Amino acid sequence: NRIENNYCGVKLLNGSNVSMVGNRDAADIFDTQLIKDNTTHQVYATEFSFPWYIKFNAIIDDVNTVPLVQYDRPNELRFIKVNIADNFWGIGFYAATDLYVQNGVFKHLPMWEPLNPYYPYPLDLLYKEASDAFAAENYTEAKTAYISIIEDYPESEYAEAAMKELLRLESFVAGDYNSLKDFYRTNTTIVANETLAKLGDFLANLCDVKMENWADAIDWYEAKITNATSDQERVFAEIDLGHTYFLMENSGSKAMVTGTMVQHKYKSVSIYNSNRDSLLTQFPDDRVNEALKTDLRALQSGTLLSNYPNPFSGTTQVWYKTECESHVAIIIFDMTGKVVSHLGEGLKEQGMHKAEFVNNGLSAGIYFYSLVIDGIRTDSKKMNIMR
Repeated sequence: NRIENNYCGVKLLNGSNVSMVGNRDAADIFDTQLIKDNTTHQVYATEFSFPWYIKFNAIIDDVNTVPLVQYDRPNELRFIKVNIADNFWGIGFYAATDLYVQNGVFKHLPMWEPLNPYYPYPLDLLYKEASDAFAAENYTEAKTAYISIIEDYPESEYAEAAMKELLRLESFVAGDYNSLKDFYRTNTTIVANETLAKLGDFLANLCDVKMENWADAIDWYEAKITNATSDQERVFAEIDLGHTYFLMENSGSKAMVTGTMVQHKYKSVSIYNSNRDSLLTQFPDDRVNEALKTDLRALQSGTLLSNYPNPFSGTTQVWYKTECESHVAIIIFDMTGKVVSHLGEGLKEQGMHKAEFVNNGLSAGIYFYSLVIDGIRTDSKKMNIMR
């Protein structure tokens, strides 16, 4: 594939189970999977969605000011290492700024280049054997292999992928989603690993959806919305809750279960889709709409674009443009003029930039923010923080 000149290159959300594999025997970068020159991130993933296997890709953007690859994970999960070795990153690649994983680091070495030999790791081969057994319809063998990977290599990127594959595999084995649900929530290896335990809880709820245990599934999503520890967790739970209602209404059981958050039970698919798309705009670098892109193209040097989303409760994006290399700060102040937050952007090169403002405890209300370039305030805008 050639994925280039889009707003965002590859975006993976809500527990996706994806591999990104180029051509190991490529003669040059145009002979493998090429992801380049997209406006925002070349690869962006949310929690439990990062590719479990990402190799032999050419991921390039020598002039972009945002990371080539970003993995957004909640802060409460433990520090991790994410393996993205054996990819080509182009000229001028600098790992400290071109890669970003929240609460973790990327293992990007060794780097791969076309025509260089590659020797697979033993665990790569083990996971391939499990996937080959699945493809060959040797379902029991595949299930045993996936469970072995989870229990023997819980710290590897393959453990999460194997857990997700078990859900897909179960319909070909025995369709015993109740036992699989129990496995996700009680297996000692999964329970002992906080990352796998959180994923297991998510997958166990999908088992309830598969079994049409609508009341349990709806309760789970509502609890997740109420107690969400991050915006992405809340957004995905709201989207999935609405989808679960549609599954229930079109199921053979015709159950009439309704939770307490009836606002997520939509009258039509079109209304649900519209709400889903609106919720997804809360993620960094989403293709929010044509109007935003038009506004960004029209943005003048030394000026701010109105923050997006606005109003907001957790995080908002602040776009600005510099005419030349400059020292930049963004100052947030309340209605009385008191400074309540300060984003020191530091030295920025000429061009378009985006800052992320995270509301850490500010009360709901109207605030203002100013762009300060080389000590001079050049523009101000208004933001609205919701409860």
